Amino acid sequence: MLESTGSSRKLFCAAIEHISSLDFPQNWGDLLPELSNALMNSKDLNHRYAILASLRSVFHPYRLKPDTEPVLRELAYIMENFGETMFTVFQEYVSLIPQALDNGANLYTVLKALKTLVDIYYSLNAVDIPAVFQNHISDYMSAFDNILRFDSKLEEVAGFPDDEKPAILSKLKASILSSLVLYATRYDAFEPFLGDFAQTAWGLMSMISLQPSHDIVSLN
Repeated sequence: MLESTGSSRKLFCAAIEHISSLDFPQNWGDLLPELSNALMNSKDLNHRYAILASLRSVFHPYRLKPDTEPVLRELAYIMENFGETMFTVFQEYVSLIPQALDNGANLYTVLKALKTLVDIYYSLNAVDIPAVFQNHISDYMSAFDNILRFDSKLEEVAGFPDDEKPAILSKLKASILSSLVLYATRYDAFEPFLGDFAQTAWGLMSMISLQPSHDIVSLN
């Protein structure tokens, strides 16, 4: 699967999500350590994205799980095996943005991975804020703010003039906004950041064009 692309990867991820919703982590104990280790050791960005896409599928069911002791124990296990790895990988991808500013294809690859990481971030915060995320909340929020303020004219990431589908940069910003709404409506830990993000969000809305590829941000 890690070598597959397009529709094949989507089908595999859908299968992973279904199976993991039934068996993870109790009956799939090796999955997370193996994927986490592979993510840290791989230097190939396409391979890393395939791992991230798999992890997103594994964690997606937690968006709908209840706040119960068994679920919290599962999340504790996830964060023990993946929390710091995720933070390290997230920082690495953020640091790659300045290096890819003049290369649309490379920047697209970086932003696509970051979008997947932010999707994972939402899933793992949907029940409660894990301690690892609380410990790194300032780092995550600073990166989120910088990405929301980031703009690019490269069509590979900002959208082609005739595009009706959301561009990857708009998708990433929309995912960040979803996580910020989750924090703002549920968690006191976000209060120190609320004012700054309100200004950032307002500035973002004022900059959005009428291009269809920006709709996903304006509607978030």
